[in-house]
Amino acid sequence: MPIAPPPVSFGTLKSQRRFDFPASERKHCSCLVVDREESSGALLRGGMRTFGFCEVVGVLDHYSGLKKFSDRRFTHVLFDARDSEVPAQEFLDKVLEISEEIVMIPTSYNPTIDRVFELLQRGARGFLVKPFTQDTLEEAVILATKGDPIADEILNAPNRNQALAALALTALDSLAIILRQARDYETAQMEISRTKQQFERTVQMGKLFAAGGDEELMLAYVERALIVSEQSASRLGRTRQRRQRKVGAQFLNESQQS
Repeated sequence: MPIAPPPVSFGTLKSQRRFDFPASERKHCSCLVVDREESSGALLRGGMRTFGFCEVVGVLDHYSGLKKFSDRRFTHVLFDARDSEVPAQEFLDKVLEISEEIVMIPTSYNPTIDRVFELLQRGARGFLVKPFTQDTLEEAVILATKGDPIADEILNAPNRNQALAALALTALDSLAIILRQARDYETAQMEISRTKQQFERTVQMGKLFAAGGDEELMLAYVERALIVSEQSASRLGRTRQRRQRKVGAQFLNESQQS
C-alpha cells in the first residue's frame, strides 16, 4: 500500500535526492582545468577541490592542456570555450580521441558567441556559464557526469529551435508525470528533484542557444505544443473510436442473444 506523501506543489516540495555523484566516487576523479584567465582558472580549480576531486591541474591554453595528457589521464576536463592557439573544437576532438569517456565541460561567459552548442554537438557532456558559484559549478559537473546525455536527434536537428523546444516540452512532460505519481508513491517523490533539474537545464539551454533570440524560441514552443496537442487529440480520438466500437459490438451481441 503506497505511503501518502505531503501535498504536491511545484517548487515547494523538496526531494532529498539529486543526481547521485557520491563523495566516494569523486575522490577517485581527476580534473584538468583549461582557462585563459588566471583568476577564473584558480576559482575553478578551488571549486573542484572543494567538490572533492582528488587531483586538479590547471593550464592557461588548449595546447598546454593537450600536452598534459602525455603523462597522465583525467576523468573530467573543464575548458575555455574561446579559441587559443588550438581552437576549442579541435581541443575537444583530440581529447575525445584519447577517450570518449572523458567528461568534457566547456566554460563560457557567452555560450552563444562562443558556439558552445557546437561543442555539445561534437561530444561535450555539459556546459558551465560564467560567472559561476560553487553551486552552479557542482550542478554542471553532476549533470554532465550523471545526467542523461542529449539525444543526437536533438543536437543534430535541422531546426535548432524546434529541437530545443521539443527537449524542453519532453522534460516538462516527464516532470508532470512524476508530480502526478508523487501523489500516491513515495518513490516518485524522490525523483522530483532530479526531473526538475533536467527540466530547468533544458529551459536554460533554450535561452542560451536559441537561434534568433527569445521571440523565435517562443514561436518554436508554440509550434511544438500544437504538434503535441494534435498528436494527443489523434490518440484520444482513436481511443474513443475503439471504445465506441467495443460498446457497439457488445450492444449488438446482446441484441442478437435476446
